Amino acid sequence: MMNNATFHKKQSIQQVIIDAGHMLEYLPTYSPDLNPIEHKWAQDKCKKKSARMRHRYFVRTQYGVIKIKSLSYTCIASRAITIKRVILFD
Repeated sequence: MMNNATFHKKQSIQQVIIDAGHMLEYLPTYSPDLNPIEHKWAQDKCKKKSARMRHRYFVRTQYGVIKIKSLSYTCIASRAITIKRVILFD
């Protein structure tokens, strides 16, 4: 089973395969369900995306904590609302 790459269609390649006692079958133009590597790429893409989301959440959370700490050192009663906004919305 081969895809439609141009070097797979060469007469010399086809002849070698037939002489070895094998039968040629070509995949349709694009068939990800018949190509196991496509499933692997999909898994890797999903893992990479979830790792990226965890990293963004961590950085965003860390930034929020740093911002809250810096505000809390200089905090006066009028800044209490600002700190609540950082906690709730950042």
